Amino acid sequence: MRLQQRFVSETDAGNDEELSDELAQSADCIEEKRAVFIRLYTAYYDYHEFSKTVLDVELESWLALHPQGSSVLETVSEIVTDRQELKQAEDWFESLYPDPRITLDESASGRCLVLTTPWEAATATIP
Repeated sequence: MRLQQRFVSETDAGNDEELSDELAQSADCIEEKRAVFIRLYTAYYDYHEFSKTVLDVELESWLALHPQGSSVLETVSEIVTDRQELKQAEDWFESLYPDPRITLDESASGRCLVLTTPWEAATATIP
């Protein structure tokens, strides 16, 4: 809303250069926010899948071992399940990867292999 008011006042004043700088910064901020959301989303689902498939425990149980684990999990889960944020992140992700075979969920599942492969290799050597 504040940016919209600023747009109107700057347009009326004829100061397009300053306005375009602020709009560019705002766009950069939105893009950065979406990138952070995607990293958080994929990390959440990576660890969720890892805990179930490799450790055979629920993520909540695994994180309960950490003093702040439950509160962190609750906060992150609220963020990554926000439908509006998720829709915006999916749209942004699709603009980066127009191939329909590469989805946000596929990316999250693929990254889980990054966690699983070294774990399985390390535990295979334990007698």
